[in-house]
Amino acid sequence: MGFFGFKNRREVEEEKQQAVEQTIRNNYMSLSNISKGSQINIAIPYFDVFDPRLADYGVPVSVHGTIVYSIDDMDLFNQVNKTEQFTDETFKNKLRSTVTKYVKGVVTNAPTDAQIPLVQIERKILEISELVQNYVTPKVEKLFGITVRNLDITSINVDKDSRGYRELKALTAELEKENVLAKHKATLSNFNLQNDLNQDALRRQQEMNLSGQEQLQQMQLDNQRETMRIQREEM
Repeated sequence: MGFFGFKNRREVEEEKQQAVEQTIRNNYMSLSNISKGSQINIAIPYFDVFDPRLADYGVPVSVHGTIVYSIDDMDLFNQVNKTEQFTDETFKNKLRSTVTKYVKGVVTNAPTDAQIPLVQIERKILEISELVQNYVTPKVEKLFGITVRNLDITSINVDKDSRGYRELKALTAELEKENVLAKHKATLSNFNLQNDLNQDALRRQQEMNLSGQEQLQQMQLDNQRETMRIQREEM
């Protein structure tokens, strides 16, 4: 304590440092208490996704989901986030931003990585959700020192009024038509080929049967001649 009850500079600095440390501890304690099973809603506005078959046509897609997490190991959390001074709200905002970035990356690459046609992406929500869980969960847990209880994609919406979607839909229908015709031609060609093979095999079998009959008749005739020769000699 300085003269006349005044604090010297060192004491003031120590008190400030203690106040900062106490604030950080309070924030971490708040995070620990609040984050047991906390849920964050993820709402990603429209962004362009491309079908690998028709890469020139971007289609706007929006994604909604939730992430449920907890801070089970405060020591690990403190170690990972030691340079941050999080409150519960700032932590949620940063987590939401990171999850959004990763989810957008997964959905953008899904048509190529998982071979999902873009016009069917809304119906493939279970497959997309699994891709998101497998990719995002370990990254988020490592980056923030938390435990992800659940990460779920609840909806995927395609802007069907967009020019990109209309053009992609029309081109996809044309491709499907061409695929059906190609499969029909291939099936017909295989049928004709198989029919030709069957006819050839039948013809060969008939020739073999005819040749066998001729050989059998010749053998019978030879046997008859030999029998008659022997009889003549005996007489």
